[in-house]
Amino acid sequence: MLIKSKFAQRSMLTVATMAAIFIALPTVTASAASMTNLSVVAKGKYEKAGAGAMSGSVTGSFTADLKKNTLCYSVTNHGIKGISGIHIHTGKAGVDGAVAVALDPMKIGHKGSTCIKVEAKVLADIAAHPSLYYFNAHNATYPNGAVRAQLGKMMTK
Repeated sequence: MLIKSKFAQRSMLTVATMAAIFIALPTVTASAASMTNLSVVAKGKYEKAGAGAMSGSVTGSFTADLKKNTLCYSVTNHGIKGISGIHIHTGKAGVDGAVAVALDPMKIGHKGSTCIKVEAKVLADIAAHPSLYYFNAHNATYPNGAVRAQLGKMMTK
């Protein structure tokens, strides 16, 4: 079929370009959806019944990569002495829960991120429902948790 007018040629080109964009769009969206950035500012007052450390905090940033089933994290201690355990637990605010992901307390303050493999179903649930999970850090003084915070999605600009 021969298209005679320039207007018709441009119209066909525009339609073809738009079709290519819409075909590629789900790929871009799916790729972006496979990464979820989370953060915490954990404090003693957030432990159940406020039973944690009265001073100090632990901050953390986490990236859940659903394609690789990895959780990369960077955690910084701000005055909590002798941290012996850090975890992500199941549980809404004020409710204690089981450990969902054990993290390495030796990586606190480590430059860069530490990445670990996480069961796909668990990681997908954390990424989809971060408020149903909490981070906490333990030490000898507070074996049930010195500081705690619900996971939350990072705000991006």
